[in-house]
Amino acid sequence: MINFFRKIRQRLITENKFSKYLLYAIGEIVLVVIGILIALSINNWNEGRKNNLRLTSHYLELKDELNYDLERWQDLVNQLIAIDSMGIYLRSFLDDEIVAVDSIKLKRSFLSAGWYATFSISSVAYNNLVSSGDIHLIENKKLKRKLGSIHAKEGWGQSALYGIVNQSIEDYHNYRHRFTEPMMTRTFFNNNIAAVTDSQNFETLDKTLNDFSITWNNVKRDQEYSIKLDRLLEGRLTQKMHYYLYREEMLEILDLLDEVLNSKKQYAS
Repeated sequence: MINFFRKIRQRLITENKFSKYLLYAIGEIVLVVIGILIALSINNWNEGRKNNLRLTSHYLELKDELNYDLERWQDLVNQLIAIDSMGIYLRSFLDDEIVAVDSIKLKRSFLSAGWYATFSISSVAYNNLVSSGDIHLIENKKLKRKLGSIHAKEGWGQSALYGIVNQSIEDYHNYRHRFTEPMMTRTFFNNNIAAVTDSQNFETLDKTLNDFSITWNNVKRDQEYSIKLDRLLEGRLTQKMHYYLYREEMLEILDLLDEVLNSKKQYAS
């Protein structure tokens, strides 16, 4: 093919047909440009296809991780509800709202109201997306913004929240000890941890509590204890509100991921 065009050029030059040679040269340039454009288009299409495949893989990883986090979130909320029920039972007792007091439940609530349950979102898939540089391929601006927001919240938002909750729990634990007998707390937790591990149920009763007593009149009269219990309940409420908002964000991101994945399927078909 190259020899064919070379012969045409030589013939036009030898025949002194400059105008035709000029037209031929322009045509040859046009053909070269068209060839380059076609090659670039093919290359861009191929790169776009590779980018889409990588991005789809990232989206699927993010979906899997978020669905896993939602399962973990539900487990956490179940724990918080169980812990809250103990604090609420105590508050009702202090306010004389309980007619028939369950002494074992009351002791268990007194000791366990400060149990701690926390949640943090998984970040492996998002970190892979960022470290690979593929995050700039996301065209859906809302999705990109939401992903950045929920993982940024994992930093400053969670630390601020845990500061409030941790402080209320620590204050409660430190103050609670003045009403307990020696070894009561250690005996309860050593036995209760083993029981919960076996049954996965916060309602497991620790019969060893029968061996210990608490002077409840002293607890009721102590205003500082009442304040610390209220702060504990408030901190837990703040924690739950934060986590419910967290869940809404995770669900919104999942909807956005489904949206972009479905659009890619339609485009591919």
